[in-house]
Amino acid sequence: MGIAEVKLGGGKSPKQGIDQLSTAGSREYLGTYTAKFLIVAGQLKAEIRTLAQEKQVTVIELPNYRQGRPLPKQDADRLTQTVREKLLGVKR
Repeated sequence: MGIAEVKLGGGKSPKQGIDQLSTAGSREYLGTYTAKFLIVAGQLKAEIRTLAQEKQVTVIELPNYRQGRPLPKQDADRLTQTVREKLLGVKR
C-alpha cells in the first residue's frame, strides 16, 4: 500500500509534507509496509531530499509540471514508473 503527499506550489512546504507522511505512514496508523511518496512540482533542495530519504519517503519530482496543463508525458512516465517500482518491485 502507498500514500502520497502532492505539493504543486502555493501551499505548505515540502518539509511539512514529509512530516505528514511520516505521521500517517507510521506503524501505528498504516503499518510497517506502507510506501510513502512526496510528489512535487519542480525540484527540491538537497536538504529536503536528504530529509525525505532519512524518513523513508520516496520523492518524485515533476520538473515540467505547469498548473492548468496536462502533465507532460516524461513526468507522467516518471511518476508511474517510480510508484510501480516501489510498490511492486517491477523495474522497466
